[in-house]
Amino acid sequence: MSSNLQLERRSNRAGRGRVAGGLIIAALVPAVFGLALLVSVAVRRPLLARVLATTERPAARLTLAWGIALLVIAAGQLAGALAGFGSITSPTGFATRLGLALAAETILLGASAACLHRFAETTHPSQP
Repeated sequence: MSSNLQLERRSNRAGRGRVAGGLIIAALVPAVFGLALLVSVAVRRPLLARVLATTERPAARLTLAWGIALLVIAAGQLAGALAGFGSITSPTGFATRLGLALAAETILLGASAACLHRFAETTHPSQP
């Protein structure tokens, strides 16, 4: 009986390790994209310049902002994973992390749209 209990405890520890590993890997996904955006700005070829079809200055600013924001989102998810905040199988923990990441990205998207609109107004002022 004692050996069955020990086997169960070992399997629970291994399962928790896999879940923690999955959470850490999930936190690395936005970090990888954030680093790619920052590197593209560092080499003076912002990735968002191709998508936005605009001059390099606003594209570099937006690429930098998105890169930093994705790193902050990844840091928050990693901190949650390391602190044990909600497992990957917990619907509540998953929904919380997803909601926070989506809220941050929505705010950033709104700020990006406002920045592009302001840039368009300064470069192409409308005639009254």
